[in-house]
Amino acid sequence: MTFAKKLVPIGILCVFTSIFLLLTGCNSAENTGIESNSNNVENIQAANDVLTIHGILEEKTEDQLFEQSSLIVVASVKDIGSAFRVKSSTGSLCNFTDYTVEIDTVLRGEAEEKTLTVRVQGGTVDGITEVYSPAPELKLGEEYLLFLYQPARGGSFNTTGDYYYILGLTQGVFQKYEDVLGEDNTDVYISQDDYEITYGHVEDRAYEYPIDKQYFRNEYIENQKRNLENGFISQSEYDDMMEAIDEYATIISEDSLKQ
Repeated sequence: MTFAKKLVPIGILCVFTSIFLLLTGCNSAENTGIESNSNNVENIQAANDVLTIHGILEEKTEDQLFEQSSLIVVASVKDIGSAFRVKSSTGSLCNFTDYTVEIDTVLRGEAEEKTLTVRVQGGTVDGITEVYSPAPELKLGEEYLLFLYQPARGGSFNTTGDYYYILGLTQGVFQKYEDVLGEDNTDVYISQDDYEITYGHVEDRAYEYPIDKQYFRNEYIENQKRNLENGFISQSEYDDMMEAIDEYATIISEDSLKQ
């Protein structure tokens, strides 16, 4: 079974008080292409605005979901924290929300605690609501099959702390199709991109690839090495990137952060 290709039109649309602005900037650690210039948020904080940001979704094959995830769990959402704003190492701003999930089953990797934090872009901070599309939706009390990873490096909007991102955004979160069994006689799960997978299939493939908790850090380094070799960046630019690899973003609305 493989996932069919699904393309999302490239476009960034921020809607507030009937005014449309084309913005650039706010993207997640996985380089999903969901972008907005959150620096502009500072200029409209008093308007109780809703910014809907549409972006391109990096396609993930089924193989990539298994290879790049460091943790696959079946878990239920037990708490939704207050949204908070993150300032990247370059000064851009972006809203995030942390979800506390309680693990029922670990299918790949190790979880030291029964609960863990899953971080998703979006939420309301200081009257500014940011809605990202495509972005995974997690509902309180619902059970999900989640493909997760940790960034393992700074840059972008990665802060320090013990939290996970959903791999592939909507491609990495599945809900059980109630009262339906697959050909292998195990539960069927459907992603928020409408792809199907069975519990037994996940079990079978869970350890097909070795777990690499440094996957995205190593990928970033290798990408910059190729850019250097191909002449897209200079040696000094490469050196600066390597020095800045652990410059983490900061949470600038601590009073809004609920763990």
